[in-house]
Amino acid sequence: MLSAPHGDSFTELDENKHSKRRKLINGIFTMSSVLESEKNIDSVTQTFSRKMSDLAESEAIFDIGE
Repeated sequence: MLSAPHGDSFTELDENKHSKRRKLINGIFTMSSVLESEKNIDSVTQTFSRKMSDLAESEAIFDIGE
């Protein structure tokens, strides 16, 4: 499984690093930003759901991390 070269904001345990990263990305999680991106978010969510359904129906073993 690949990891981010600078860690990731969701699993960072160092509070200082987490705070700095959070400040960089907070803007993308504002309600206005989410509403602006809603069509794209819906499209990606539908694609993900369809692929998960296809995998479930095929009973294939897969690495969800990929």
